[in-house]
Amino acid sequence: MVWAGFSSTGSQDAPAYCLVLEDYLLPYGPLVDEKYIFQQDNASIHNATYTREWFKQWQVNVMKWPARSDMNSTENI
Repeated sequence: MVWAGFSSTGSQDAPAYCLVLEDYLLPYGPLVDEKYIFQQDNASIHNATYTREWFKQWQVNVMKWPARSDMNSTENI
């Protein structure tokens, strides 16, 4: 499953990003698979200390993502 968010009204910070994850990832991720692995690119809000601590608190397994990866499914959108 792929999910992406885009906005024409501005950018998002790490706390706002984590609120979105709390509303959508936490309830729906386990419905895909109990042992799902979350994938995200290396955007600054994805690698912020706040976000990393959030993942640790909620015990979300996050895939390590290589820098400058060619595996971005939304790159050409």
